[in-house]
Amino acid sequence: MIEVSETRAEYLVRVLFAERERVKQIPGRRWDAERRCWVLPRNEESRRALVAEFGEHVLRREAAQAPALFGPPTLEGALAALRQVWGHDEFRAEQIEPIRAVLEGKDVLLVLPTGGGKSICFQVPALLRLGLTLVVSPLVSLMKDQVDNLEQQQELKQRGLVGYLSSSQTEEEYEAVLQKLRDHSLKLLYVAPERLCDDQPVPGPKRPFLEVLQAAGVDLLVVDEAHCVARWGKGFRSAYLGLGAVRDALNVQTVAVTATATPLMQEEIQQVLRMRSARVLRQGVDRTNLAFSVVHVAGEGERQQELLRLLRTEPGTKIVYAPTRKEVSALSQALRDVGMHEHTVYHGGLPDDRRPRVQDDFMRGRIPLVIATKAFGMGVDKRDVRLVVHYRVPDSLEDYFQEAGRAGRDGQPSRCVLIYGGPADGDIHRNHLIERSFPRQEYAQDVWEALGSIHFSPVPEAAFLNGISSRHDRVRYEAALGRLTEAGWIERSEDEIRLTLVDSAARRWSEEAVKRNPRVLGRVVHALDAALAGDKVLRRSQIPLKRFELHRALDRLQEHGWIRWESPATIRRKRDAATVEAAADWAKLDRARAEAVEALDTMLAYATSAVCRRSQMLQYFGSPPIADGCGSCDNCIARQAQREAVRANMRFDRCKSCSTETLLMRGQYYYYCRDCYTAATGIAVEWPVD
Repeated sequence: MIEVSETRAEYLVRVLFAERERVKQIPGRRWDAERRCWVLPRNEESRRALVAEFGEHVLRREAAQAPALFGPPTLEGALAALRQVWGHDEFRAEQIEPIRAVLEGKDVLLVLPTGGGKSICFQVPALLRLGLTLVVSPLVSLMKDQVDNLEQQQELKQRGLVGYLSSSQTEEEYEAVLQKLRDHSLKLLYVAPERLCDDQPVPGPKRPFLEVLQAAGVDLLVVDEAHCVARWGKGFRSAYLGLGAVRDALNVQTVAVTATATPLMQEEIQQVLRMRSARVLRQGVDRTNLAFSVVHVAGEGERQQELLRLLRTEPGTKIVYAPTRKEVSALSQALRDVGMHEHTVYHGGLPDDRRPRVQDDFMRGRIPLVIATKAFGMGVDKRDVRLVVHYRVPDSLEDYFQEAGRAGRDGQPSRCVLIYGGPADGDIHRNHLIERSFPRQEYAQDVWEALGSIHFSPVPEAAFLNGISSRHDRVRYEAALGRLTEAGWIERSEDEIRLTLVDSAARRWSEEAVKRNPRVLGRVVHALDAALAGDKVLRRSQIPLKRFELHRALDRLQEHGWIRWESPATIRRKRDAATVEAAADWAKLDRARAEAVEALDTMLAYATSAVCRRSQMLQYFGSPPIADGCGSCDNCIARQAQREAVRANMRFDRCKSCSTETLLMRGQYYYYCRDCYTAATGIAVEWPVD
């Protein structure tokens, strides 16, 4: 993809980032840093060189296949695009340097605090580039939210320059975006890492889709929420580890953006993405309007009572984070039991069509409280959240800061509270979440040998796990089975769907629903009628639908009381091998598990520390601590209260022991200075300074 414009004396040449080497083959070319393009003298020699390298068509006006650009790729052009599309007069001070670096063609790692306007730093440059900007995003809700926000700008919506691809789209929606991609009519395309990379056994590019992208002319690769590369790539989102190979295959400039990344994590992001001499631009992570505190509780009853107290006494919009879907549902029921009905829940298990509704209701202020897992909030820019409560410790200080940082984005005072129940909180993460994410080789070997004893025959998964595991180690066996399945050593099948007729009268609802969605519900209802009249077993192969479409349709029919359905899985060995040594990089998993445990220990140290909370976070993310403390966290407030209590028992006079004239602390009989008081009582007191 190339764009050639002409002045009286020059050819101005702009090409995709990946094709810049082709221009360098042309004699007499020079780079114009101000206009951000290659310049050639307008003469016959240059014309022949351009035609020889790129073809005759490049000198015709219709040569450029990309949509019309919004301005030259300069800071002035970026400002013009900002005014034209977004209606803002100026960039924020912290956005200028990142935008300049992106426009200069450098790889950039940007660490900018929540609410700092990270997205603008790549969205505006995308509109000034010749080709497509590909944005890798971790969540469908985040992709949709960013695309919806961009399409609120009429200039972008009318020209159809933005899109996303996800498994939650209908076949028609997906194909429409793909066609825009083939037609070169997109400027920004959002995808999940799994759209680009295979998960197992070795993460790498998915060639068919990669070829579509190469033909579309990708000019910039952006990894949004780039901390996920380091945090999730080693666990349940291994596709992140293949993005470096994607970058090399596309041969494009790469930009990674995140709100939180320790110095070690920044190095890891650059290494995984194979960034080249990246400019690391870090803005301070300090959020001065947030008051952090930890509430220590003894037992689950006290934990729940503390949550109720916070929700009743703190005004404004609130978010409560819990670690699992089960606990989210339990907390929701507990609130309803005491009459607190104005809330909703959010987690990854909600139906695809419900999650966006919850998010929209929260953003519009129709719901004052959301109880959620970590699936909620990434990219949700609600300005007036006044309280974020973590019901238990999260698994790292990075996650805690990300989630707590959803409070107070409007700059107004807001609270971030962690409810801590002691070491048992850490045990939940160690024994369940970490073990599930990083399976152990010895448990995988047990699973493999047990399945080998039944000679490749399929067995019910639940019965197999019940037979091999106990209550204490079931999570480890489930994790090992999952890893072997991902590696292709074990085949897991859910072809059979077992049905139970609940109320035949409820089928009437489906008749209207079929008229609205004949492609999906029509096929499902027809197949259900046949199955319910027979053995009440439905096979996926009988219905030519995607898995998520079929499950969503069955869920809707179940919600309306016609049927209940379940899909029990079976498993079997797919290959013959004595050991599972080649099924995974077990040493790498062991290292990742150790890192996860270390991150959890850091989080627990934060919960039990007596020093300034904000200073701890600043130091963790590589910034200097606050010299005298923040003055707003629970530890600083407690220390100030202690100082006031000490000050009330002091006076300025001459020490009765050493005769030094200074602040004195009242002892049992005399007034002492600090050193003499400590020597006499053995008590070290923090001495206030007047």
